[in-house]
Amino acid sequence: MKKIFSADTPIEAHLFKNWLATQGIAATVSGDDIALNDSMVWVDDNISHTQIRELITAFLGLPNQAPQTGEHWPCPNCGEVMEAQFVACWRCGICS
Repeated sequence: MKKIFSADTPIEAHLFKNWLATQGIAATVSGDDIALNDSMVWVDDNISHTQIRELITAFLGLPNQAPQTGEHWPCPNCGEVMEAQFVACWRCGICS
């Protein structure tokens, strides 16, 4: 088994686990004591790192790629101009 996701809350961990099930991937959650906020999602070792990254990106609704190096981008929500290495606005958290 390999750990693929550390959640902020047990609820988030179980939501991710259930979402993985809809994608045909069995997963388990450990550390789901609500007082600890230390929940982790685990999957079988046969899932590639690329597939894991794609799944987490899809679950969180993140963009698949960051903007090209050197390109600043305006946040579509608040207008703050971000440097190219950032994929989320520091001010409001919206992704590019």
